[in-house]
Amino acid sequence: MKNNTLQLLIKVFSEVTSIVVAVLFALWANSWWAERERTIEVDILTKEIVSELQENLSRLVKSHEHHTAQLKLIIDFKNDHDALNEEAYKKLNQKLFSKGVYQPAEIFFTYWEILTDKGLISEISNTHLSAIKPAYKSIEHYQKNWESIANSQIMISLLTKSEQERLEITNQTIAQLWWSEKNAINQIKQSLVQLGANVSNESKL
Repeated sequence: MKNNTLQLLIKVFSEVTSIVVAVLFALWANSWWAERERTIEVDILTKEIVSELQENLSRLVKSHEHHTAQLKLIIDFKNDHDALNEEAYKKLNQKLFSKGVYQPAEIFFTYWEILTDKGLISEISNTHLSAIKPAYKSIEHYQKNWESIANSQIMISLLTKSEQERLEITNQTIAQLWWSEKNAINQIKQSLVQLGANVSNESKL
């Protein structure tokens, strides 16, 4: 009787142990798989972020070139005229507006937002994060700068009393956007270099 009881206890203990081991292994395997999936997803998103930054850089460079040309037009026009009257300022304003005074870059935050929304930022290495974050901050600053300029345009058109005043304000806002673009371009290029990505020749101002 005692032998039967002992054998039964040993059998029960063995089965319980097997179940516990199986459960612990399943939990470990599930955790390992989830971690592996997160790592793969972060790697994919990091590559997409690099591509997104390269695209944003290309768009910013094109906008920067346009605004550089606009500022040059103003400088050259002033240098070519000893005295500027309202008619001359009007002609210059018309030239600027015919070319499109502002051509801001259309910026994307898609993959950075996906990474943030999914709570995967903590999964990125500190090296990558220290390169990516400043790039998007500089882009965000550029976008806010442009939005501020765009929102002020109606008030400027209503409040300016002369063509000269209109030109001076336009010159200031183009220069403001120009510097914002330049800072974003430099930061993105620096970030891409840190990430080991290519910076295209057209992006080298």
